[in-house]
Order: sequence, then C-alpha cells, then structure tokens
Amino acid sequence: MIRINLEECLSFLKTVFFFCAVIAFLIGIFICFVPEHNTARWWLSYTSFYFISALFLLWLVTLLSPDPKSQPSSYINFSSLLFTGIAILLTTTIFVMNPPRLRLHTDEVLLLGTSRTLYTEKTIHIPQDAVLSNNRLEIIRTSLPFRPLLFSFLTNLVHRCKGYNFHNVFILNFIGLSLLLILAGAFIGKHWGIAAGIATQFAIVSHPIIWHTASSGIADIFHALFFFISALTLRKHLHTPSPRSIALLILSLCLLGNIRFESIIFLFITIPALLLFRRISWEHVQSAKLIIVLTAVCSLPFFWQRSIFIDLPQIYGATITNFSLEYFLKFFPISVSTFLSLDPSFLYYFTPLLTLGVTAIILLILKIILNIKKTPLSKENEFFLWLTICVVLHQILICSFTGGFIGGYTRARYFMIEAIFLSTLATIFLFSYSKNLFLRIFLSITFPLLFIFQLHLAPELQKEEIKGCPQATYFQAVYNLVHNLEPQKSLLVIDYPIEYILRGWPSIHPKVFTTQTSSIKEAWDTHEYKAIYYIEKSKNNRQRAELKGDWTAKFLQTSMLSRNSFVTLYTLEPK
Repeated sequence: MIRINLEECLSFLKTVFFFCAVIAFLIGIFICFVPEHNTARWWLSYTSFYFISALFLLWLVTLLSPDPKSQPSSYINFSSLLFTGIAILLTTTIFVMNPPRLRLHTDEVLLLGTSRTLYTEKTIHIPQDAVLSNNRLEIIRTSLPFRPLLFSFLTNLVHRCKGYNFHNVFILNFIGLSLLLILAGAFIGKHWGIAAGIATQFAIVSHPIIWHTASSGIADIFHALFFFISALTLRKHLHTPSPRSIALLILSLCLLGNIRFESIIFLFITIPALLLFRRISWEHVQSAKLIIVLTAVCSLPFFWQRSIFIDLPQIYGATITNFSLEYFLKFFPISVSTFLSLDPSFLYYFTPLLTLGVTAIILLILKIILNIKKTPLSKENEFFLWLTICVVLHQILICSFTGGFIGGYTRARYFMIEAIFLSTLATIFLFSYSKNLFLRIFLSITFPLLFIFQLHLAPELQKEEIKGCPQATYFQAVYNLVHNLEPQKSLLVIDYPIEYILRGWPSIHPKVFTTQTSSIKEAWDTHEYKAIYYIEKSKNNRQRAELKGDWTAKFLQTSMLSRNSFVTLYTLEPK
C-alpha cells in the first residue's frame, strides 16, 4: 500500500510553483526586449489588470495575516477611534474649505482615463477621441498610459463599489488623506502620547499643499501614504525581523514604485542595504522566497511599461528625463534654500515647522554620533536614521528626475513627503522636551490654531495656482465655457478631448474631426447630433474660427486667458 506524505507533497508542489513563477518572470522580462515592443504592448494592455490585482491582493493578504511575534494591543483598540474621528474631521474640513476639482488636468485625466478602461474593459487604455454611435459613446482612438498603474487601479475599485463617476477620484483621495492622518496619529500617539499624536495630525495638514493635493485627482497623497506604510514596515522589520516582515516590506516598496516610477529605486537600495548591514537573514529570505518571486511576477507590467516608453523623447509634449546629475546640481541648492527661506509669498508649506524638523534631525544625528561609543544604537534611533536617509534620497531623486522643488503647485507637491516627515519630527521634538503640563497643553492648542490660521490661505492658493500653472487656467476657462451646455446629442471638438470623454461627452481632436468629416455629417443628417461645439485657442479676440473643412462656425462666447490669449466657443454646422 502506497502512503502519501501530505507535507512532502505540499512541499514538492510549492517548489514546482516557485520554479514556474521564476520561469514566468524571466519570460516576462524577455518580452521587454522584443523589437518594436508590440508583444509588450499587448501584454501590458490586456493582462495588467490581473497582475496589478494580484499584487495588491498579495500585499493585502500579507498585511492582514497574523504575525506570531506580535501581541494584540489594547491601546490601538481604544485610541484608534479618536485618531480616526479627528482624521475624518480634518479631511472633511479641508474638502469643504477647498472644494475638490481637477488642478493639473493632464496628469489627472490620464490616471482617470486608465481607471475607466480598467473598470469597463479590464484593460489599460486611455480614451483619446469618442463619438456617438447608436446613441452610445464609442471610443475611436486610444493610447497606452505611461503613468504608473496602482492609483488608477484603486480608483477603479471605487468605480466598482459605486459605479463609474468622474468624481470618484476625489473620494479615493479623501480616503487616502484620512488613512495617512490615522496612521501618523496612531504611530506617534502610541510612542509619545495621545496629545502628540493629535498634534501630529494637525501639523501635517498645516501645510496647504497637503489639502490642496488631497482635493485634486493626482496620486501624490497615496504616494506619501505608501511611503510611510513602507517606512513603518521597515521599522517593524528592524524590531522583529521575520519572513512576513521582509515580504511585506518588498510588497509595500513595489506598490510605492507603482505610484511614482522613480520610487522603485527605494526597493533596489533598501533591500541590498539591509542585506549589507545584516538586517535580513538568509533563512528569512528562504522562507519568504515564494512571495518574493510572486511579487516580481506581479510587477511585470512595471517593466513592460518602462521598456515601451523609455525610448520615447516626448510624450504629450513633456520630455521624459531620467536621472540627471545636471538636474541635481542645478536644482538641489534651490530646493533646500526655498523651503528654508521664510518668504511669506511662498504659500504651499509652513516653513517654520519644516525648519524645526530639520533642527530635530540635526540634534538626533549629533546625539547618535556623541553616544555611538558609549551606548549601542537603539532600534528607534536606527529607524529614524534609516528614514532620514530615505527622505534625503527622495529629495535627491526628485531634484535629479523632475527638476526639483522650485515653487509653484506643479513642483511644490514633490516635496510633500519631506514636509510630512519634518512636521512629524518637529512634533516629536516639541513634545519630547516639553515635560511641563502647561507647556504640553499650550502645544496641544497651538497646532489646531495653526491649522485654522492656514485655512484662510485657500483663496490665495487659488491665485497662486493660476499664476503658476497656465495650463490649468486654460482648462478652467474651457470648462467655464462649456459646463452649462447640454452634452447629450452633441459633439465637442477640442484640443484635449480626454477630460470631456471621461465626463461622458463625445469629444474629438480637431485633426480627427477633419478626417471623420463624412461620418460626422452622416450622423448630423440622421439627427444623432443636435449640436457640434468647437473650442479654439487664439492670440486675438476674434469671432471667426480657423477650422478647415466644409463647416460653418458660429460665434457663441469667448474667455480671456491673458493679454494675448483667448479661448472661444463656436457652434458648427455643415455648409
């Protein structure tokens, strides 16, 4: 009689599955090097939904799986309600005082467009042009997204919970900011007291860039959230290393890289550094090897996307610049001097709080250096040292990748992680050295008052945003022209139709409109279109459109962008 050892059988199947995953990863990497990238384009388009779903699910299961070395904490059970309530209250206040809307438009609609096709087709395409066909919106031209996929995937999850809606991205960012504040408050509160935790929540939102970004449709809030999730996972691993902690750290860093591409470098630096300083044991890697390989397989869309777009010099008119020493040398000094200056005209950050945070870092490093020979480095100080290095590395990455932190909304948001970190350190510093009860009460009152004071900057921020981002001004002017029009049974001809397609409005580019003239005339004759609107940007305030083809343009209204720039709305009819 043959006896089957179940444990040996499972071990054999696990080994086979491991080697199959390794082979799948190698094949996926090989696809990146296939000429013309047609194979990579197909796999990226039609399988990314499943890969990114598996990656997120793997992270979620690992996060929620019990850790045998950890004990349940009654502190979290009682205090979490308080931190959660304050976080939701602060986020709600921010959204009421600074109503959510698209601010950069280009990045936001690209992410939202990807989420739409993830929801409707489980593919990743960005709709470029759409027309009416049998009274339904039909996409006639698409493109592949070059932005990372995780934020669009999370937006797609919100679509699946409540149906597709253009404004679901704001719900996602509401959740993201709330989670970030809960995470910060709970962590600081556990180690430095509840008052310090609450003060940290107020300190974070005292920077206008935080609530300005949260009430938009871009991914930076979630980038900050996953950065600090990764940081706390690193801390957990430094305190109680285990196969679960190393797997969760790798998964968290992979998700971080799937929100902003340059952040993947944290994975390639953190893990080798931990190995170098013997903070990862080979036994733990062996135990977690299956999850690590599955993480690599699920990350294949990242490699396909990079291989497709790495050779393109320009995408949507923006030069893709990889890490540049020239950029770093030019912008890093500007970045440091900008946030350390107390220039009142720079509204996006509360610079005194940042300066206090830098002071706390300097004192921490001096304390470590002076006591390095007397006492061994504590795990808590080691964690803050690691995190400081990561934050400095992040700023170096930003300065060498995108041009750095030089003011204006489009650049200022890149410094958000540093602002959160420095604000948290400033709070810890103040409460650690404030032993007097009355001083702690004073600090507990000061931070909420600071937040309330900063809220009055909302109107000024709107002006600064318009001044620093002319593109946003153009999109807002277009929206003001068309938002009262009836999108049903109408077609919008506009230079950047993606946003209005996502709002459910048939929209096409003027060049596509010219090539589709015959089919559009047929739709007009069959009354599928009751109106065709045309948006034109010009240097003069004119009432005559420069549209080629057999169409008559009738002037409706115009909007002035600047002294020599106008946006005009026309209706079109066949001649």
